[in-house]
Amino acid sequence: MRAVLAGAAHHHAVSDARELAARGVDLVGVWDVDDPQRRDALAAELGVPVATRLEALFDREHELVIGTVRTPRVPQLVRAVPAASFLFLNKTIAAGERAFRALEAEWRPERMATASVLRFAPAVRELAERVRLSGAVVQSVSATARHDIAAFLTPERAWQDSPSGAGGTLVNVGVHAWELVAAVLGDDPVSITSASLWPDPRGSLSEGGGRATAVTENGVRVAVDVSGAPAPDRYTVSVRTAVGHHEVVLDAEAPGADLGFGAVMDAVLAWVCGGPHPASWPLTRVVYDAALSAAAVARSAVPA
Repeated sequence: MRAVLAGAAHHHAVSDARELAARGVDLVGVWDVDDPQRRDALAAELGVPVATRLEALFDREHELVIGTVRTPRVPQLVRAVPAASFLFLNKTIAAGERAFRALEAEWRPERMATASVLRFAPAVRELAERVRLSGAVVQSVSATARHDIAAFLTPERAWQDSPSGAGGTLVNVGVHAWELVAAVLGDDPVSITSASLWPDPRGSLSEGGGRATAVTENGVRVAVDVSGAPAPDRYTVSVRTAVGHHEVVLDAEAPGADLGFGAVMDAVLAWVCGGPHPASWPLTRVVYDAALSAAAVARSAVPA
């Protein structure tokens, strides 16, 4: 199989490229006009030829596109991807509700996908399967996403901290937490019931973190906590059913921690080869509706 790398805006481009190369995928080109240093470093590490234009990238024979562009450039990429190609986009794909609705109108669900790697972490998938097989009614789900935003406070990565860039902390980090909720509940629509935030003393363009509560269409109560404070990266999902409690903790710095980087690429490759879709659009819509709505509610409560 052949793949092109459309964008090198953050680390997921590198991790995806490494995982694909390890699986024998031929990486035939990389393009990025916003982050040329990252592009060139990736090209040098993996021996991938650089394309200076997006059109030139897509002129190369390929089946799969891995998209890791800055969020405001996502619509350009979605419009440019050839009809015969499969596109997997790394987060975030929209920073606000209006941008998300516009993107939805151009999305080709059969050929396009996006997801957090955490949904594919073996421990998360095992928890979701355990809950499903129990047959018990899920009463509540809580999730946390803790990712230090220090790197996003530097000039070259400030776009990730900006509400108009990658969506700021509540979206750029928060989408991971909402993906963990969706890993358990699937595409059950979520309505935000409350949301709040707190500032970051280091001068974030968005916020240091926040908290949201919600209820799904099927009556499941949801709580999400997002933090960009200085601390080791850590993600959790906890499920309470009528007969028990299930929980997974993903400590990114623990020896042997598997956050799903390999599994998500396995799922993408299987999809390209005719297997199941790795992340349906209804599921993506639920995740982004929740993350974007929670951010909007929390920010609207802050005095101008």
